[in-house]
Amino acid sequence: MTGFAAATVATMIQLMSSTQEDRERTTVQGTGCSWAMPDGSSKFAATDDVAIIKPASGLIRLKPHATAKDMFPFTFTRWIGKGIDVEVMQIGKANVINTELLRMPATLKVTFNGNTSRVRGVLECGS
Repeated sequence: MTGFAAATVATMIQLMSSTQEDRERTTVQGTGCSWAMPDGSSKFAATDDVAIIKPASGLIRLKPHATAKDMFPFTFTRWIGKGIDVEVMQIGKANVINTELLRMPATLKVTFNGNTSRVRGVLECGS
């Protein structure tokens, strides 16, 4: 299984890793950001005004939330989709990896069907 359980006091939200096929099918490719667990498994990806996340129930395409702020050129901090609200919160210093990639610690906050989980991981933005 390629998922992880993100726990809060009384709930768990299961997120599966998104695949290259998922990104191609939903046009989430190119310059943008992805959030991953420390093991490198990607749980969220965003490009321009579209993002994807994959709870156990299946892939969900997201759009920017009305309160979203710019996260990186071409993408946003908060997203919304069918029954789900996703927020990416930078929690540490961004490191420049090369001229086209930033890497920073970040928390992924996911509210799905009324349950909220927060998980620390790594946000990478670039092209």
